Amino acid sequence: MNPGRKRVTGMVLFGVLLSATAIVGFGQSSTRPALIFTGIANPDSCDNYSLGYRAVIFVFDRGAWRLINLPKEQYENAGWEYAGRSKSKPEVWAIAQFGRGDIGPNLEIAHSLDDGRTWRHLHSLKKISRFAGFESLSVTAGGRASLTIRLQDSPEPEHRDGYYTYTSTNGGRSWSTTPRYSPTAPPASADNLLQPISVQSSGIQCSENPSPD
Repeated sequence: MNPGRKRVTGMVLFGVLLSATAIVGFGQSSTRPALIFTGIANPDSCDNYSLGYRAVIFVFDRGAWRLINLPKEQYENAGWEYAGRSKSKPEVWAIAQFGRGDIGPNLEIAHSLDDGRTWRHLHSLKKISRFAGFESLSVTAGGRASLTIRLQDSPEPEHRDGYYTYTSTNGGRSWSTTPRYSPTAPPASADNLLQPISVQSSGIQCSENPSPD
């Protein structure tokens, strides 16, 4: 696993509001809103989170928290794997994956061009194996990006353990269909524009109003 990726884990007790501290990446300032990447329970699910949840984003802008809802088809019962903010531009990327009772076949890529104030679902990346997990994302100048997944202890004999890297040349709107394989983790790109942001990868909020410390 990439040691540079910041990740917060820990299950929140059912029915208890998650008290989350807004943690932002590189370039925090009065003009860059704070962001929380977490999960929120579906209506009537706080006493039994198996009834459903969804990956959401909270943005703190103009003195108040605002909930960002992403498309249900991609982000229902999904959890955040990664978020990264550009060091030099008002651009933010986030990766989610289905995680209710099984491992989803896709990685869902969300994207913001205004520092997280508004978002869109950019692409559903089909993994070579649903058992593979997110490893790293690199975005460089000119719209080029690389996304690596890791397959470990694969139960599928047709897929070797190792690292599989998908590439994009158009800002993540489309990705290579055949990933580049490596038995070891690819080296980190020195030209990567993204600084990781902490994500709440497991845990459910039972309110649409986070309580930052």
